[in-house]
Amino acid sequence: MLKSISIAVLALVGFAAAAHACDCARPESAAAQVDGATVAFVGTAKTTVHSDEDGPPSVTTIFTVKEMLKGAPASEITLVHAPILGANCGVDFKDGEDALVLAYAASADAPLETNGCSMPQFPEAEIRAAAKAKTKDAP
Repeated sequence: MLKSISIAVLALVGFAAAAHACDCARPESAAAQVDGATVAFVGTAKTTVHSDEDGPPSVTTIFTVKEMLKGAPASEITLVHAPILGANCGVDFKDGEDALVLAYAASADAPLETNGCSMPQFPEAEIRAAAKAKTKDAP
């Protein structure tokens, strides 16, 4: 009986996790994902500020850039993103932790943004190789 209850509980937990998971269309390759990003970098989350004043909750995280893989060189990058709230595809960064980040800007004067679907969907080595190849192809 206890075994049946345990299996039922595990099944419900798994179902609940799946119901709240972010549903992203996976890019066909690391190269395609890097192509779609405005910037790709490795950085340390320095400061995180949460806000919900102008609508849905948003978070701004400032990164100290350790390595720029794609985009104009920068020592700091500020990203806007949603926090993880159920199936919203948000992403959380912990201050002091390093992250490989892919982000995009909707226009030249728009802020850089990221979300769970924009974060690397491939191993870091593949993202790095794709970014390096992209840099070689640039005029």
